[in-house]
Amino acid sequence: MADTSEPEASCIDENVLVELAEGKLDDTARAAIDAHIDHCAVCRALVAASQPTLPVADSMPAGASQQPRPRGSTLARYLILDVVGAGGNGIVYAAYDPELDRKVAVKVLRTEGADDGESRRSRTLREAQAMAKLSHENVVSVYDVGEEDGKVFVVMELIDGSTLTRYCEEPSRSWREIVGVFSRAGRGLAAAHAAGLVHRDFKPENVLIARDGRVLVTDFGLARVLDPATSASMSAAPGDLARALPTHPLTRTGAIAGTPAYMPLEQLRGEPLDARSDLFSFCVALYETLYRQRPFAGDSIEELAKQIEDDRVQPPPRASRVPAWVHRILVRGLSSRPEARFSSMAELLAALGRDPARLRVRALAAVGIVAVSVSAGAFMWRSHSDAQLVCQGADRALDDVWNVPRQQAMRIAFGATGRPFADATFGKVSAAFDRYARDWTDMRVRACKATRVSREQSEELMGLRMQCLDHRLDEMRALIALLMTPDAATLDEATRAAYKLTPLVECADAEALTAPVRPPRNPAVRIQVERLRVELAAAKALRDLGRYREQAERSAKLVAEAKAIGYKPLEADAQLLLGKALEINADYAHAADALHEAVWAAEAGRDLKLAVRARTELVWTVGHQLGKPELGAEYARDAEALLSGLGSDPELEAQVVAMQSDAAWEQGREEESMKLAKRVVDANRTLYGDVHPQTAIAMVNLAVGYSEWQRHADALPLYQQALAIYEQTLGTHHPLYAHTLFNVADAELGLARYSEARVDAERALALIETALGPEHALVASASAVLGLVAQHESNYEEAERHHARALALAEKLRGPRHGLVARYAGYLAASADAQGHHGQALELYRRARSIYEELGNELLLARTDSAIGQQQLASGALTDAVKTLERALRVQEPKDKSAPDLASTRFALARTLWSLPGGDRARATSLAKAAQAGYAEAGPGAASARADVAQWLDQHEVP
Repeated sequence: MADTSEPEASCIDENVLVELAEGKLDDTARAAIDAHIDHCAVCRALVAASQPTLPVADSMPAGASQQPRPRGSTLARYLILDVVGAGGNGIVYAAYDPELDRKVAVKVLRTEGADDGESRRSRTLREAQAMAKLSHENVVSVYDVGEEDGKVFVVMELIDGSTLTRYCEEPSRSWREIVGVFSRAGRGLAAAHAAGLVHRDFKPENVLIARDGRVLVTDFGLARVLDPATSASMSAAPGDLARALPTHPLTRTGAIAGTPAYMPLEQLRGEPLDARSDLFSFCVALYETLYRQRPFAGDSIEELAKQIEDDRVQPPPRASRVPAWVHRILVRGLSSRPEARFSSMAELLAALGRDPARLRVRALAAVGIVAVSVSAGAFMWRSHSDAQLVCQGADRALDDVWNVPRQQAMRIAFGATGRPFADATFGKVSAAFDRYARDWTDMRVRACKATRVSREQSEELMGLRMQCLDHRLDEMRALIALLMTPDAATLDEATRAAYKLTPLVECADAEALTAPVRPPRNPAVRIQVERLRVELAAAKALRDLGRYREQAERSAKLVAEAKAIGYKPLEADAQLLLGKALEINADYAHAADALHEAVWAAEAGRDLKLAVRARTELVWTVGHQLGKPELGAEYARDAEALLSGLGSDPELEAQVVAMQSDAAWEQGREEESMKLAKRVVDANRTLYGDVHPQTAIAMVNLAVGYSEWQRHADALPLYQQALAIYEQTLGTHHPLYAHTLFNVADAELGLARYSEARVDAERALALIETALGPEHALVASASAVLGLVAQHESNYEEAERHHARALALAEKLRGPRHGLVARYAGYLAASADAQGHHGQALELYRRARSIYEELGNELLLARTDSAIGQQQLASGALTDAVKTLERALRVQEPKDKSAPDLASTRFALARTLWSLPGGDRARATSLAKAAQAGYAEAGPGAASARADVAQWLDQHEVP
């Protein structure tokens, strides 16, 4: 639980912090501090900040009273030569390694404290061992890790040189030289991050410059680290640190040594840290070194935290010769929100490495501007050849997003989830990213050549294409960043998320790119818009990974920020993302509100394609989820009309057709819906290929239509093809695979393959509950299928249990007047009827009927009338039964493509007419024969009903 109380007298005095940092406290005092900081995030952050770096060989020892080992003593095999430094977390010795005949630095870490000593030693030893696995030219080498007499020690390279602070103090250092040295230190940080380590205390004093010119970062992961299980409970609430020490100076030497000035806001608040926290500290240090001032004003922690929270980075001094592009990079890295910074140290270093001045020089050289006289033909050949080379380098932005170290780190991270299918998932994800990266690179090079080589495209259009590709790269970067620290649920969605990266085709569409949607004219607003687009990409990545609640919260914040900026196309993007998040979280009413806002903002910003996308989402959210099919159909018509004036966009056209199919089905226009669904399958095959999740989704939607018509023999092969695609692309533990598996069970049920249907339905339900939890809409669907299986097996109590669960979930998630509530009420009614509970069945059927009547679905209303008529027949209300069944038959005969449903109504009316005094028995016989033919057409699933009709005809047929 966060500590939100006012600071007490027991909080650590800054003079005590000085003594702790200098190693002057005895064991009793140190143990008391340990006990306190385990429960005080304020002091914990300051103690962590006060730990000194590993000193270089020529630094003076800090006065140490921790009873250092005497010169000439040994620690394991190492001969102690001298104390070269001491601090709150241990003593550093210069030592000699007799086995390898070299001098080393040995740091003996203090592990005693008020908590369980063995636990503390174990944690410290794990951190040191992790550090020992890291080998990089810009990281101080760790040679050995060991334990003796309860003390953990780390053996490192003894550096002969100075710190980065001293190195950069020389006034002759140019900004390029400083950036270069910091970049080498940054590569050390990036290597540590790839190995799963976070520095937590990066500052110039923790970077060593060896006399041979090497730049080395030291002390990775050796600061006090909280276990993940306890970090949340021990995090401070916002403002705790500032309240506790409102006047603590930031520039004082001693315990603090300026370290809080390098801390990101999350560290000042005592919140959990990640690699992006190091990135912030790196940018503070570089800013301070370049401009000789700190990026955030304020002389106390309270003032500092407020400045960071408000993103008030100081402008550079007027006399500074550091270019503006460097300042822009640092401002992004200094954002108060981790997600707004660069996603990785590698991305930051790549940005620092793209010096526009040097790129211009290279470009001039590349096109052959030289002071030599050459022939016109030779000059033309050289220009063309060198322009080709320029375009071949246009893909470098991808280098820091998807590379071999990242792939290796991702594979390790996937394996760490413990999921048995982690390696297989990584293989699929890696393959998807490889394809996307290849396509991205190819398109970027082609965009460059179209302008710089063939001259068929303007500079402006190339810029628009490059901007579009940059946005796609932001999306890929955001998704990869999330996948570097996956949990089990993230892993389940990883493959589908990789396939759901926005297609690149729009970046080649000149008409779309030159549409009247322009970036803001104000440069400051443009920077804000670009920053929010990066965050929108991160939010989309959360959605694609199934982290829906988290995505909804972030999307709501982005909507508020976009509104504050006032750029309508960005607001529309954010509203669309929020609407999708709310819909998938079953908040359908608010989802519809957000989608309406997206339509209006898109139209106001003249982003008409986005307006079409928002309308297609409204078709499903309003037409299906809110059970208003007429409105859904209206949105589909609007989307089609708007799209017709926008030119060719095959992907968007396929989305609109898919929504038209849904709208037609919801309104009872099944035949039209099926034709449209077939078009979507063909379109998706053309767009994505035969083996792609989007193609499988279209197949499932078409197969569902066949299932609704009871054409299970047509539906099953489509379901099975989709299942094979999901298995190949997403894996067998993905929710889409599970969803399709219970569709397979439904088709098997219709084909009287009951044992197979039960196995598949039970497996599907288990997969869905594991992936999505016990209260998801798909759980209701799977339960309903299991109920139907049990019903066909005459296990009516089990059937009733499954159908009751499906009905309760549908009511909870979709509201009491939804079409699925009506469907599941009908299933439950059938179970009650089979057990002879005709009153209960009649009540449930009437409830379903009132919903279908409200929704205007004439065919489902007729089928429910048929069920009601059969209950009236069973209870002896023959006159009422005739009226109800005749009404049903008038609708079903011209419209119902489901042979069993139509046959059921005919047979029920036949029996009612036969039993009704004065009833038309000749018509009854005719109806029964028509029902018999209908059941024969339905296949093996209707064998029992067909036998019932045959038996009835034997006993009642009019001669």
